[in-house]
Amino acid sequence: MSLFDRFILGINYWPRDTAMYWWREFDRTAVQREFSQMAELGAEVIRICLMWADFQPEPRQMNTAMLDELEQVLDIAEETGLDVMPTFFTGNMSGAIWLPAWALSDRPHTGKKPIIVNGHYADREPRNLFADAFMLKAQVYFIDEVVGRFCGHEAICAWDLGNEIDGVVAPGSYDNAWLWARILSQAIKAHDTRHPITYGAHPPSLTQYGGLALSELAPNLDFLSIHGYPLYSEVARSPVDPDFAPFVTELAAALGGKPALMQEFGACTAPLGKPTQTITDDFLGELKPQVLLSEEEEAAYYATVLPRLYQVGALGALAWCYTDYSPSLWTRPPLDRAKRERTFGLVRTDRSLKPAAEVFRTFARELADGTIESHYGPWGKKRHDLAVQPEEYYRSPEEHFRKEYERYIAAPDS
Repeated sequence: MSLFDRFILGINYWPRDTAMYWWREFDRTAVQREFSQMAELGAEVIRICLMWADFQPEPRQMNTAMLDELEQVLDIAEETGLDVMPTFFTGNMSGAIWLPAWALSDRPHTGKKPIIVNGHYADREPRNLFADAFMLKAQVYFIDEVVGRFCGHEAICAWDLGNEIDGVVAPGSYDNAWLWARILSQAIKAHDTRHPITYGAHPPSLTQYGGLALSELAPNLDFLSIHGYPLYSEVARSPVDPDFAPFVTELAAALGGKPALMQEFGACTAPLGKPTQTITDDFLGELKPQVLLSEEEEAAYYATVLPRLYQVGALGALAWCYTDYSPSLWTRPPLDRAKRERTFGLVRTDRSLKPAAEVFRTFARELADGTIESHYGPWGKKRHDLAVQPEEYYRSPEEHFRKEYERYIAAPDS
């Protein structure tokens, strides 16, 4: 399939009963059942994360059992009619940093972000993923082994370098960002020139000085991917600000000069039947207020944001995420601390659909049967002209981000 000639709808996937532990507790039957449900909802693309510690237990050693499981996942996807976007380096995920033991330094961990190694909280600082030659070499080895084996699989639609990897450590310079993306993308292309390459960026890539600037990543990518959660942003007007996700998608494309996918968007929900509420939650080691939407408000958010992403010309939208997590996981890291992460799903723990899932399915049907254009006009018809200059923008990205959003929401067609 092409990721560039039409709007693509998809879902980020973790299993209900095993979440980030699914590779070491693999259940083929559960994967088959859950992939079938995502296909029934109309998803075309499923994004999966390859947990680094599980796949690469040593710098020069891959876990062959995990590679075999990945083959089963890809086979199930092909049988179900789903395309898969594997993500290599899943450092920052669901309220914690996930790393192999060998990716930690000898320095005591003094930061607030929880670090998980083999299912337990660790007490040492990460090594530098971007400027440490040992770490770069290990990352290339991971890519060589995975892409070399699976580049010909028909379920693959794209390769994703990593998930919000600057949440582990900051690159330290824009040059380090460019070099990291160049080295890893070239490692992929040594095996596979057919499938496009992206990177799963989040708003800090748009606001952090010296970080993973999209203008530095873009020359080494085929398309851009960005995550957009207004509930995590101090700039967004509310936790359900409908313009935030479209804005960061358009800004990413403008800064990188390439089309952008809304790779993660969504909202966490209150218990069934309960109204929108605010809790105190652990967010990467800091206690912060967190809004849990009523299921009805989550559905209204999806119903507003999906059309806007389509209208501004996003490559597509991948919901975060498939399912709420089983209570049996709530005592395990990171769900023992990050309560909001328990209920981000389109599907409840009993496999019933939340109202947002019905919104998703209706939108998928409109895309499939061609009625989408009669409802919302041509794809990209409300694209904005964000005349940003990347070099100037990244001299003071946080300031420019705020100013650009103010201009965006003031535009007549927003």
